[in-house]
Amino acid sequence: SNTITEARNIRGRRAVVSVHADVIGFPESLFENFFRVGMGGSKYERVSVRNQLILLMMHFAGCRESDCLHLWVQDVYVDPANSDGVIVRLYHPEEGLAPDGWRGRNGITNRAAYLREQYALTPRNRLTGTKRVGWKYNVADHKDNYIQLQWFPQQASILFAQLWHRYIHYLAAIDRHHPYAFVSF
Repeated sequence: SNTITEARNIRGRRAVVSVHADVIGFPESLFENFFRVGMGGSKYERVSVRNQLILLMMHFAGCRESDCLHLWVQDVYVDPANSDGVIVRLYHPEEGLAPDGWRGRNGITNRAAYLREQYALTPRNRLTGTKRVGWKYNVADHKDNYIQLQWFPQQASILFAQLWHRYIHYLAAIDRHHPYAFVSF
């Protein structure tokens, strides 16, 4: 219709960006030092552990930093195939299934309703300004609207699990009014 044509003309076309050089990756030979000293070098161990967990998700599971900031404590599970490792699921910030079989007043079971009813919060991807955290996935691995992280190599899951157990002890010691895993200490 006419409205659709007008909307397309107003929005305009996006320019295609082409890169004429190889993408520069972080040198693998420097990763261990960056992990131990760069991320693990804070004088506050709880901050180091948090930063290292985020880095593991980014480096060994392909997450963007913003993806990590949508992780809830309940989204990390012991791996039934390897009890030393973990399964990490990133749920859609709005449409992902709320934890622990929660059901809202209207029977809604998604995370947006959970945040609103339990914490009076808006999903981070719906906030504006510096509080907004992006979310770019439109495809989910599961009907509960999550993406299960795939660790490569698989041993990264074991390191993540070890650090996660330490981090949970730090997290349990603070008063939180939200379900998010990664906090600013």
